[in-house]
Amino acid sequence: MDDIEPLSYLTSTLERIANGYPQSRLDELLSEPFKRNVKIC
Repeated sequence: MDDIEPLSYLTSTLERIANGYPQSRLDELLSEPFKRNVKIC
């Protein structure tokens, strides 16, 4: 999880799952795709 702040990653991932993120796309929430697709302020 280089270059990812763990608390932000976990918070964002859990919020997405809680808000109904599609099960077929859960692999997008892994750390590598997360780094490419999410900008954390």
